[in-house]
Amino acid sequence: MMGLPIKSIRMKQENKNSDINKEMKIIRSLTPEELEAYIQTNYLIKERNYYGRRIEIVKNMRKSTICTWFNGSKRWYCRPFTSTGYYEKRMREISLDANQILTPYPYKTVKKFEECLLPLPLYYCSVEAKERGEVDQLEAIFCWVLKQLEREKYSNKE
Repeated sequence: MMGLPIKSIRMKQENKNSDINKEMKIIRSLTPEELEAYIQTNYLIKERNYYGRRIEIVKNMRKSTICTWFNGSKRWYCRPFTSTGYYEKRMREISLDANQILTPYPYKTVKKFEECLLPLPLYYCSVEAKERGEVDQLEAIFCWVLKQLEREKYSNKE
């Protein structure tokens, strides 16, 4: 029985190393333009650090991609932007939730590096991150409460 947890820890570490090697292989295979798209998309992800909906302008409808973060699978899923169901009152404005980003890059480009994107910063405030032991329970709860207070602060200004 004593060896079981150590074996489990080793397997998790081996899987993590395998994932890192896979991601590095993908990143190294990108063209300079694709690498720039990867870097800029990660900048967009880093900005998603508060809860609530927001309005964004679609600059190029034919080349944009929408990515949505799922805590359960701990990854981004991207798809080509289509106007159906997204437009607000005025043309080219769309409403996105805290777990969504709109990239100005074509879907074919984003799909190449989709699984290498950084996690959503809000993930570390989630129940899933707590359950996986990736964050301290108290820290995750505090993070969530803080983000809810920020959300209230921003929504009261509008």
